[in-house]
Amino acid sequence: MMSYLKPAPYAVNGLSLATTAMELLHSTVGYPGTPRKQRRERTTFTRAQLDVLETLFAKTRYPDIFMREEVAMKINLPESRVQVWFKNRRAKCRQQQQQSQSTTQSKTRPVSKKASPVREAAHCREIQTEISGFVGD
Repeated sequence: MMSYLKPAPYAVNGLSLATTAMELLHSTVGYPGTPRKQRRERTTFTRAQLDVLETLFAKTRYPDIFMREEVAMKINLPESRVQVWFKNRRAKCRQQQQQSQSTTQSKTRPVSKKASPVREAAHCREIQTEISGFVGD
């Protein structure tokens, strides 16, 4: 008899308006029975790995897949970590360049063009032998 006094719960796109905020924030809403995937642990680079990566970065900012695989094998890291390291290192370099340009008073000197991956690919092949000599097999 009192049921006509209770408002019916309304649903929008499968979410009930009667749900609490905590239910909306819960990670399993909409995915019942599927546990969350574990995140990959953060990679901690050794000093020796960083030395090899920085040496290669000084020679080329865009190593090709073959060079990345070779370096990854020599420093005992997955190629994907080497690829991400170079991506992050290029971003850091760009950020440092922007900061140094913003701190200088005179903006008269021209901004140098970014080196293209195509131009650096030829240079990569030349230094592959140097990498082999730098890291002991």
